[in-house]
Amino acid sequence: MSNMIQPGYGMRTYSSPTKARKARQTGTQGSSFMDMAARAGEKKNDVFEVNGTEATQQKAELSKAEEMQLFKKEFYEDLSKIICNPTVSNAAVNISDAAFQAMKDDPEYRAQVLALLQRDLGASYAPRNCSVLITVGTSLDQYRADSWPVGNDSEFHTRSEGSFWEQRMERHKKYMELAEEAAAKRRLMMKLRMNGGSVSAAELLMGLL
Repeated sequence: MSNMIQPGYGMRTYSSPTKARKARQTGTQGSSFMDMAARAGEKKNDVFEVNGTEATQQKAELSKAEEMQLFKKEFYEDLSKIICNPTVSNAAVNISDAAFQAMKDDPEYRAQVLALLQRDLGASYAPRNCSVLITVGTSLDQYRADSWPVGNDSEFHTRSEGSFWEQRMERHKKYMELAEEAAAKRRLMMKLRMNGGSVSAAELLMGLL
């Protein structure tokens, strides 16, 4: 036996390790705590790497979604610049996600679709006013334009629900009313300045309505 003295603890007796303990320490039987800890650490690293890969994939998927939203926004802006023919009272454009992806992957196809939209929305449907519904697919073969006379266009209103882009007669009428109201108020203010703040009661009433 060997003796060791530790301050504050007095004399303690320690025996030499036995062969059995030596065998366990060498790892010939079972696994040591250090081995298990090392393996646990490896497993943790594996999990972290997997989670990291998943996070990277999710980030990549999110980036693709953001890119598509930006593409749709730019396409919507270009579509909104198209001037509809006066005989087109209502218009709507349905575009599937697959069609958007096809246009995003092929700029030439995107340009062709915009040209067709310009043609069909700018065309005259005289002598009647019509509601026009355009459907865009993944190829030019899937592009189609349908029209119905106003007053007999219930199918248009049904099929255009949730469309990507639309211009309704009611919305345009409301816009024109607001624009005319603003113009009337501007004319009234201009006349007030020219006449030194004096206008008739009728003119004032018309400007406030």
